[in-house]
Amino acid sequence: AGSALPDITLHKVEGAVGSLDALSGKHVLVGVPGAFTPTCHLKHLPSYVTDAAKFAEAGVGLSVVSVNDAFVMKAWGKATGADEAGIAVLADPQGELAK
Repeated sequence: AGSALPDITLHKVEGAVGSLDALSGKHVLVGVPGAFTPTCHLKHLPSYVTDAAKFAEAGVGLSVVSVNDAFVMKAWGKATGADEAGIAVLADPQGELAK
């Protein structure tokens, strides 16, 4: 068990979502410094995209969050295949999870 999540607002292009709702149940939250940055784009996210089905089979939700805006995160989710793999790609533009 990890630390309790703060109750903050995360963002998707489709609208805002509360962190406690978006990340409920068994869940892995991956925080990255920035979408499309070389290390995050080429090293961090691809392994989660590859293994997303294993998380789903185990009943574990998978989300990635960054301080980018919702439009950048949507484009990144599409470009990396994260959306197709079932990974929730969330924006935290105020960096509230990092505080």
